[in-house]
Amino acid sequence: KYDEISKFNTSGKDGLATVKLNGKYGLINKSGKLTIEPIFDELNLLYKSSHAVKIKLNGKKGLLDTDGRILIKPLYDDIVKYDENGMSIVKLNGKFGFVDKTGKTILKPLYDHIGNFSYKDQTIAKIRLNGKEGIINRKGEILIQPLYDYLGNFQTRYNESKVDIMKQGKKYGLIDISGKVRAEALYDGVSVYPEHEVAVIRQKQRYGLMDLNGKVLVEPSYDYIDSFNIHGVAEIELNNKKGCITKEGTVLMKPE
Repeated sequence: KYDEISKFNTSGKDGLATVKLNGKYGLINKSGKLTIEPIFDELNLLYKSSHAVKIKLNGKKGLLDTDGRILIKPLYDDIVKYDENGMSIVKLNGKFGFVDKTGKTILKPLYDHIGNFSYKDQTIAKIRLNGKEGIINRKGEILIQPLYDYLGNFQTRYNESKVDIMKQGKKYGLIDISGKVRAEALYDGVSVYPEHEVAVIRQKQRYGLMDLNGKVLVEPSYDYIDSFNIHGVAEIELNNKKGCITKEGTVLMKPE
């Protein structure tokens, strides 16, 4: 009946195989019933998802479920990443955008790069345009315009901050998630400790402290300031002598 039948995929609940007929591809289940008619130029099961099928029709790609229902219309050059619970990355004319699980366009494919919404509670992702980075949310709203050479992640699986680093040229500063600059890009390096609401700043190989509103607590004057511990205390070093300092900038032990 068919020109070709692939091996059955056993990752799904029913077991499925692609079929080829007259140069077109479809899908059957183990009982031999067609679940997707052989009308597509390409058809590939996505093995990380038990129910998604990438298809190509008239040179454009989209997604169906294994019963043939459209998840993402075949309008794109590629479906870069499919997320059945959230946002899928699509590519068109060399640019990237987002569609949601219903196939609705959340962010038009206008960007050179888009980061993943890689875990369920992740609410933001990076975008890049013309070499500059910005931040969007799950609604496709641009929180920070792509104006910066680098932006911190603001959010990881284990940590979240409303303030993070930004880079303009070769200098670093602080920016909040709404796009407000908290500290201008004047420093050679900035490390943020959101749990302590403080940042270590570096200028001309000297280290100091700044709060996350951009107020300098300690001018860059130490040879090194280490990471803050859970108590909000960090080791400092000056002239090969070590001491310690609090997140507020109070020296507990002078480096002498």
